[in-house]
Amino acid sequence: MGKFTSNKNYYRVDPITGVNRGSRGENEMEGGQNSDDPQMYSETNPALVLNDNYMSLFNITDPLELFNKMDSVDGMERDFAFRTISEQVLENPSFRATLLQNVNITRIIKRLIDDDVQVRVSAIGTIRNLIIIEENCIERLVGELNILEMLLMNLSQGFPALIALKEEDVKKDNSLEIQQVIYQTLTVISNLCEYSEKAFEMMSNQLMNGNAFLLFFQIIQRFELFGNDFLNSIAEFLAIITDDNPVALNSKVDQNVLMAVFGLIKNRDSKMSMKLKTLVSITLLNLGSSLNRELVIKKITPVLLESMELSPIQGLPEIINITKQCKELRAKYDKEEMEREKEMDTMMDGNEQQQEKESIESESATTDQVDLEMSDKLNSNGNRKKDVNGDNNNGKKKGKENVEVDPLEALENQLNEKIAIWKDNLYSQQISIEIFTNILIEDNANEDSTTNYDDEDDKFLDIEDGNTQGDQTEELSGTMKFLVVSDLPVSLMKVIELVSSNDLVSMVKDCSEILSLVVSLKQLYKRSITCLSNLLIIYIPTSPQGIQESMWSQLIRSSSTLINSQTNEINQNKMDIELMELITSSLWSLMRKNPAIGFNQVLEIRNLIVLSQKASTTERIRTNIIGILGISGQKPQCLQEPQILKDIGNCLLLALKDPSAEIISESLNSIFDIYAEPHVNQICKELNLITHLESFVPVIRNKLKSDKKKLERSLLDRLDESRINLTRFINYKKSQK
Repeated sequence: MGKFTSNKNYYRVDPITGVNRGSRGENEMEGGQNSDDPQMYSETNPALVLNDNYMSLFNITDPLELFNKMDSVDGMERDFAFRTISEQVLENPSFRATLLQNVNITRIIKRLIDDDVQVRVSAIGTIRNLIIIEENCIERLVGELNILEMLLMNLSQGFPALIALKEEDVKKDNSLEIQQVIYQTLTVISNLCEYSEKAFEMMSNQLMNGNAFLLFFQIIQRFELFGNDFLNSIAEFLAIITDDNPVALNSKVDQNVLMAVFGLIKNRDSKMSMKLKTLVSITLLNLGSSLNRELVIKKITPVLLESMELSPIQGLPEIINITKQCKELRAKYDKEEMEREKEMDTMMDGNEQQQEKESIESESATTDQVDLEMSDKLNSNGNRKKDVNGDNNNGKKKGKENVEVDPLEALENQLNEKIAIWKDNLYSQQISIEIFTNILIEDNANEDSTTNYDDEDDKFLDIEDGNTQGDQTEELSGTMKFLVVSDLPVSLMKVIELVSSNDLVSMVKDCSEILSLVVSLKQLYKRSITCLSNLLIIYIPTSPQGIQESMWSQLIRSSSTLINSQTNEINQNKMDIELMELITSSLWSLMRKNPAIGFNQVLEIRNLIVLSQKASTTERIRTNIIGILGISGQKPQCLQEPQILKDIGNCLLLALKDPSAEIISESLNSIFDIYAEPHVNQICKELNLITHLESFVPVIRNKLKSDKKKLERSLLDRLDESRINLTRFINYKKSQK
């Protein structure tokens, strides 16, 4: 229930860092370069390029020769093989096919517990890439090849070793190697469990029996000692493995441990990252749902709302600024490099001319002199990256005082750090909003399932849109009563306003490098509106004062950006269409509670009619607009303007020809609401309304028979209800003559 929906993108492939063997054991998790961009993994735009220098270093001309290096006695060669294979997995389909042959894939699996930690990590990284690119191989890896057995050995050895370490030993090399192995192992296992029911079941049975499950929480309790990536991988795995898992619910995890973990995440002054807090909240919700779901939701809501206090825009301007500085500095370096190459070519040309005039001995001397001059010049002007581990003239290692920091490298490190913080904050908000959305959908579904439809002919005009006075919370569950009066509606509005008030298109035009960040931002915006839309279906907030009007204004502003001003058509990209569906649903919900809140001008209503009949308007948007017209048509402005009532009527009659049961049902309901009373009889006569409706009676009966097995039960019941009310409406109108 609580799992974050974009989990696949979260498990990012490991980059080739180019770190030499002297740096082995360095914590790659903290310094590695990551990306959420799905294009990173596409065949046409591979993220990683085969390193020709490494290939030539080991005299490899065919990538398939890498398989022979996997079993080399030299750890460096094995590490190189797996690092390069992991690149080939991403970009070379034929290579992947060869790799998946039993003789090769079994050799890789064997290296998942290699004695050399760096080789082990690289081998896990290869599998990690493979299951992201080739999902269809997962069942074979789990079943026939039993990959989980090897992966579990890394966990069973690593976790007890970490738990046993004293605080002063946690950040030593041996501990960092253990963390790295566990981190990489968990990312692979999480993906396997996400896509394979068998892997999910096997991991559940292995971890939930005994104390293994408890070890994860003990690590989280000691969060201040470990790196964020390591902790996040643990929390993400727990969120996945406890999701809708009876084995986890029956694991009888020590309640004192869970309460201690909750105490850490609820503390606003805690040094625990917001991302880790929200991930742990998912696990607590999953485990606590079997005990007291309502209580757990009430407890974790303040934690989730805390993450939504972070501004999704904050940090972007600084990221753009640093990105531009990097581009300018990189361009400067490239220009200097071109000038050096040009100068070198000129010097070499001059040297060739000199060679024609001088003897072999003088030619050699001149060449040495030129080379020396060139070397001096390059050392003084050219090499912007210094070898911090190189030898000086005395054959001794350079000291820290001689290390020059490359300005571009420093800027890029700063940029990567800023982007990582921004992504983590955004991710925390996405998780929180996703949890709230899932809670709202689940509770709303439970309430809908308890609603009984009565087949008696006594429904007509019992309840009308726009007449929903009274206490909205009377029918709500305890969870819903808590959430709808919490700060959730206001928090959602703040996120929506912050994102929509910034011109994201102009940001990308100004700095194309932030495109993937803006895409993530738009996803957050969409999920916020999704959550708000689900909330408004259940309850319309009445406080703080003016919140309904604020919501309406914001939603109208948001909808205006989704319509092409020249064609008056909805933009045809998928996200804009989905946003318009959500926004029109929310506007309809607000109007049901407060009919006077908007669409009070005849021109606005005419624009709705036009939009509903556009070819680009989807079924869901058309349904929402028809529902809005059903409320707007009852307003005094329309009753005083006969022509607009006729226009609405023609629009609704035309909608009855739509094949969608949803549109037909809502069109009939709107007709009943608008044209029931005697004061609109003249309009009904001009529309020839009763004749049209009488001819539709057999049509709706046949549709119920033909679509009986196609439609969901709830929609079938609504259509049947509309059929019953249609007959009653016709008789009711005839009785008014």
